[in-house]
Amino acid sequence: MMDRLLARWPLLIAVAFCVYASVLLWNGFRSQEQLTAGAESRLITEAQRQAAQLGDFLSDRRVDVSELAESHEIETYLTNKALGMSLRYGLEANLDSIRERLSRWSAKNIVRGKEIYNRIAFFDTDGIPLAEVGPGAGAIALPIDIAAGVTITFDREHRQLVVTAPIIRKKAFVGAIMAFSDISILSGYLRSEPDGAQMREALLTQSGEDVIAPEATPWLDPALGRKFADLPENRIVPFAEIAPAIHVGDPADMVAVRTPIPISPLSLITIVGDQQVYGHITSRRLLYLLSALPPLTFFAAILLEQMRRRHEVLHARYIETTRHSDELRDRNSALSEEITRRKEVEAALRESEQRFRKLFDEAPLPSHLIDPSDGSIVDCNAAAATMLGYDRDSLRGMRLMDIDPIAQNREVLWRAPSLMGQSVQFETQHQTRSGEIHDVAIASVPIDIARRRLACMTVVDITERKRAEKRILHLAHHDALTSLPNRILLNERMAEELHRARRHGGHFAVLCLDLDGFKAINDTMGHDAGDVVLCTFADHLRAMIRMDELVARTGGDEFAVLLYNIPHPKAAEQVAQRLLDSLPLSVDLGGYSGTLGGSIGIAIYPEDGDDCATLQKNADTALYRAKAEGKGRYRRFESWMDHSLAERRALERDLRLAIEHDEIEMYFQPQFACDTLQLTGFEALVRWDHAERGLVPPGVFIPLAEECGLIIQIGRMVLEKSCRLAAAWRPRCPVAVNLSPLQFRDSGFLSLLSSILESTDFPASLLELEVTEGVLIKDEEQALGTLRALKELGVQIALDDFGTGYSGLSYLRSFPFDRIKIDKCFVHAQEHDAGTQTILEAVLAMSKRLNLRVIAEGVETEEQLAMLRMQGCSEVQGFLLGRPMPASEVQAFLMSTMDDGERYGQPAPALVAAK
Repeated sequence: MMDRLLARWPLLIAVAFCVYASVLLWNGFRSQEQLTAGAESRLITEAQRQAAQLGDFLSDRRVDVSELAESHEIETYLTNKALGMSLRYGLEANLDSIRERLSRWSAKNIVRGKEIYNRIAFFDTDGIPLAEVGPGAGAIALPIDIAAGVTITFDREHRQLVVTAPIIRKKAFVGAIMAFSDISILSGYLRSEPDGAQMREALLTQSGEDVIAPEATPWLDPALGRKFADLPENRIVPFAEIAPAIHVGDPADMVAVRTPIPISPLSLITIVGDQQVYGHITSRRLLYLLSALPPLTFFAAILLEQMRRRHEVLHARYIETTRHSDELRDRNSALSEEITRRKEVEAALRESEQRFRKLFDEAPLPSHLIDPSDGSIVDCNAAAATMLGYDRDSLRGMRLMDIDPIAQNREVLWRAPSLMGQSVQFETQHQTRSGEIHDVAIASVPIDIARRRLACMTVVDITERKRAEKRILHLAHHDALTSLPNRILLNERMAEELHRARRHGGHFAVLCLDLDGFKAINDTMGHDAGDVVLCTFADHLRAMIRMDELVARTGGDEFAVLLYNIPHPKAAEQVAQRLLDSLPLSVDLGGYSGTLGGSIGIAIYPEDGDDCATLQKNADTALYRAKAEGKGRYRRFESWMDHSLAERRALERDLRLAIEHDEIEMYFQPQFACDTLQLTGFEALVRWDHAERGLVPPGVFIPLAEECGLIIQIGRMVLEKSCRLAAAWRPRCPVAVNLSPLQFRDSGFLSLLSSILESTDFPASLLELEVTEGVLIKDEEQALGTLRALKELGVQIALDDFGTGYSGLSYLRSFPFDRIKIDKCFVHAQEHDAGTQTILEAVLAMSKRLNLRVIAEGVETEEQLAMLRMQGCSEVQGFLLGRPMPASEVQAFLMSTMDDGERYGQPAPALVAAK
C-alpha cells in the first residue's frame, strides 16, 4: 500500500496543492461576501437609526396631541355640554379656555426656531371646529377610526402631517383634536450633501405619489416615487434597477434602500454611492483568475499519472507471459483439493442433519416440518403433539388448515406453502383435539433435509398475550375507577354517529352530567370518599341507560351520555328528565349519609353544532347554565349561553385585576353584647365596587374566587388589612376574620399569620379567626393540630355558621373553640318555628356549660333581639344594631359610641383597652 502511494507522489502533491489553493480561494470568496454583508448591514443600520429618529419625533407629537385630548379644559366643556349648558351661559367660556390652552401649547412646541404646528383645532362629531389656533380654518371630514387611537396621516393637498386624537367618553366618540404640521418640519432632519457627494435622503409616502426632499437640494424626481415605494423594506437595491438615468451621479455607481418610519405612512429613502458603501473590497475578477490555477495543476498531474499507468500495463503484460506455466500447475493442485473438500462437506452435512433432528425432537417450543407442495405436516416434535393433544403419528399427514378453526386463517395457511422459499412470520389460531382454541405466532424458515426442501415452522402460544392486549385496549378506552367508557371512546363513537348522521340524516344528542356538591364532599371528606361517590353514581347511570345510549366519564365528576339516532330533539330532554327523576341518589360514606344530585346540559346535532368538539363544548355550556340556575335541572344549549359563559370569564378576569390593583375594599360590621349592647368587636367583610358593574355582591365573587383559586390571595389580603387597620384604632377592638378552607389547609398559613401579626403590631389576643365545619371533616387530626398551633399564638377561634354543615355538637367538645356563631337562618326561623327555637335554646344551654361564648348573626328586628336575650345569647350582630361600614368610618364610629352615653337605653360601650 505504501509503495503504491510513493509511486504516485506527483499526483498526491498536485492534489494537496489543489486542495490548499481551493481552501485559500474559498476563504477569499467568503471574506469578500462577509465584508460586503457587513458594509450593507452598516448602511441599513444607519438608515434604520435615521428612521427611528424621525419615528421618535412623530411619537412625541402623538403624545402631545393625546395629552390635549385628555386636558381638563376639554373635559370641562364636554361635562357642561352633557349637562345641557348653552354657548351663551358657559360653553363659550369653556371654548375660550380650550383656545387659550391650544395657543400656549402651540407656542411651546418649537423645533429649530419654528413652531411645529401650523394649526391646532378641537372638532365636534360633525367635523366642525369648535376651537382652533392657526390659519386654515374650516370643517373636516369625519368620522375618525376610533379603534386606531391617535393616528398620523399625510395631507397631500396641503403637504401637511395631520396628528388626530379621537376623544372618547363612555365608549362614545364625542370629538377630536387635530394638529397640522408642514412637512418641511421633517425635511430639516434629512441629510443632503452638496453636489458630487455620495449621500442623499428623502421622505416617501406610502403610495409613492409624494416625495419630500430637503428644500436646499431638490434632487429627486417625483416620477420615481412609485418605483421607490415598491422597493422591499431594509434591502439594498442598485439604483440602476430603479432608474436607468438620473441627474445625480452615475446610476451604475449608486445603491438605494427604503426604511419605513414607525407609526407613520412615510418611508425614508437613502441613496448612497457604492464606493462609499463597499470601499476597496477585492474584485471578484482576480479571484476568478486565481481559481483557474488548481484545476490546471490537477489536469497536469492526471496526465503524468496516466503516463505512469501505461508504463505499468506494459510491464505487467511482460510478467504475465512468463507466469502461465506456473498457473497450470496451481490449477491441477487446486482441483485435487476441491475433491477432498467436497467429501468433507457431505460428511459435515450428514452430521448437521443428525444434530438438527436431535434439536428438533427435543426443542421445548412446538415445531412442525411442512411440505410446501400441499401444506401437509411431514413431522412434528413432542411439544407440538402435546400442545395439540394428538400423538405424533396422527399429526403426520394432516394439513395445517385441519388444525385452524377460522376460515380466514385457513386461507393464510393455504397461502403459506407458496412462501416456503423465504422466512415468514404470522399469527393465527390452533384448535386442539379437545376443541380448545389457542392464539399462536408462527415463524417459518426454509430448510433442506435429505435433498428435500421443507419449511420448519416454530409455534409460540400467545393466548395470554392476546388476553393482556385486550385488557390494555379496554383500559385505554375505559375509566380506571368506574370502568365506564372514557373520553377517547366517547369521541370515537361520536365521530361514528356524526358520520352516519351526515350521510343518512337524523339527530343525535350529547348530555353532559355533573354531580352537584361533589367538590364539597371531595374537599371535606377526602378523595377516597369522592371515589366512592363517583363509583356509586357510575353504577346508577349504568342501570339507567338503554342499549341505544352510551354513558362515559369524561373527567372529575363529569359524565356524558350519547344518544344515538334520536327521533326528535324532545327525546333528549325526555332522557334528561328520566335521569333527573332518578335522583337524588343516597350514598353512605362511613358515618356520613347524604344524597347526590346532578345537573345536565344538552346539545343536539345538527341544531347545536355540526362537529364533535362544538357539540361537547355547547353541552358543557348548557350544563354550566343549569348549575348557575340552581342545580338539579337540565338545560338545552342556546346561543345566548355562550355570552353568559363569556361574562363569567370576564368577571374572573376583572376579579384578578381587582386583586392586582387593590380594588377589594374592607368593611367592618360591629358586634355587641346581647344584654347591655356594649360594643364587643367587629367582623371584617369585603366589598368589590367595580367601575362598570357597580357593587358586586360577595355571594357572587367569593364562590368564583374559590373556584379559580383566588381565595388564597383574597384571604391573605383581608387578614393583613384587617390587622393593620385595627392596629390603628383607638381604643383597639377585637376583629373577627373569616378563614377559607383552602387558606386553613395551606402549609404556610401559620408562618404567614405570625409575620402579619408581627409586622402590623396587632395583638394576637384581639384577632379571632372564624372557620366553618367543612375544614374539620377531611382530616380531623391535622385540623386539630392547626387549631392548637393558632391557640399557642394567642389567636381566638370561632366556629362559623354552626348547624348548617355536616358535623354535630361533638365538634364543640373535640376542638378548642372560644366562640360559636349561630347562622342567621336559625335567628330568622325561630320566630315562627318552635322546633328551631328548641334547637337554638339547646345549643345556647350546651355552649354555656362548655364555657363557650355565642354570637347570633343576622339580627334585624327588635323581636329577634328580645328572644335572644331571653334565651341567654351572649353577643349579637346584625342590621338592627349596626350595618357594615367602610374602614375609614370605624374610628369615627368608635368615638361616637364613646360620646353618645347611651345606646338602646343601655350604658355606653365598654371597649377593650389598647395594649
